[in-house]
Amino acid sequence: MPMHDRKVAPQIYDMPQIFIDTNVYLDFYQSSKDRLAVFGELQQNIESIVFVQQSLKEFLRNRTERLSKLSKDVSNSLTSGIYTTAIITEMKEFKQIAELQRQIKVLGKSICNELDQWRDNMAMDPVLQAYHDLVMPAKNYFGASPEAFEKAKTRKLLGYPPTSPDKHTIGDELIWETLLACCQQDLIIVSRDKTFTNNFSVLQMEFNRPDRKLILITSSLSEALNKIGKNSKIVAQAESQMQNDILQNAQED
Repeated sequence: MPMHDRKVAPQIYDMPQIFIDTNVYLDFYQSSKDRLAVFGELQQNIESIVFVQQSLKEFLRNRTERLSKLSKDVSNSLTSGIYTTAIITEMKEFKQIAELQRQIKVLGKSICNELDQWRDNMAMDPVLQAYHDLVMPAKNYFGASPEAFEKAKTRKLLGYPPTSPDKHTIGDELIWETLLACCQQDLIIVSRDKTFTNNFSVLQMEFNRPDRKLILITSSLSEALNKIGKNSKIVAQAESQMQNDILQNAQED
């Protein structure tokens, strides 16, 4: 059964709940496999994590784009070669470099092929499998109701945050309306999306009521876990290294 078709009633817990946005999970496509241990840490705190149907759909859709981009980036990086002139081509070292470059291209194409296989065959994608293993046993799963869908469309028309960047989509709007309707505890949102992080006071005012509060919106998963007293060195270290890698890749681009 596809993850987004699950029919699970939300569970009630005393501690604050954490919603982790799609873009946070997608960051793992920039991460090394050993950092997938973060999913295991999240599994240890599964009672505090909520899942929204729309977010799962977005992950499944966007993973193909992430993998295609990774494959393209690797392919593009294989085209650069050493500067040369006629006299340089006669040197022994140049011929050695040429052979190494040939080998690099062969291995690089192999990497691209594997990434393409991950994209086209879900069973081969290690990030998707780790995500699947986290989501499927979870009991705190919020489906999108027709009422939430209609409210999301109205939110889009009025321009109230959170608003999806594409003028024709209501993904962020539907996620928020689902959280408003289904979340009965204090809430922490982990997101890289500025439509959430830049609108904390507005969203807090809308979410808060006597029995629940929007405690925090952060881009840091480790900060969210710390906030509920579930500190994790594994998450903190992995997240720090992951952000360094993303920053480095952005600078190289």
